[in-house]
Amino acid sequence: MREKPRNTERLQHIHAAIDDILEFVENKTFADFQTNKMLKHAVYRNLTIIGEAANLLTKEYKDAHSFIEWMKIIGMRHVLVHGYYEADDSIVWRTITTDLPLLQQSIESLL
Repeated sequence: MREKPRNTERLQHIHAAIDDILEFVENKTFADFQTNKMLKHAVYRNLTIIGEAANLLTKEYKDAHSFIEWMKIIGMRHVLVHGYYEADDSIVWRTITTDLPLLQQSIESLL
């Protein structure tokens, strides 16, 4: 049986997903995001990876690093997976362009 990934590996998953998203949207506009089905699906998939990896971090780890808004990250994942029909492209785009670069810096400092 395989060992479950540890917190550091989860952080690496988050970092890789952020890198992928930022690469995918480089030189793209909000209009590109809204109209490019493949781009949108790729971004949504990686946001769910970020949320799932955050969810699987230990409670102790999340409590010790509470400067990161883990519950908001996990909450976005829940919306994208369970409430996909309610996903708001403008909120997702703002998350990508504003929040992800900051999260990337925070994750890098933890790694």
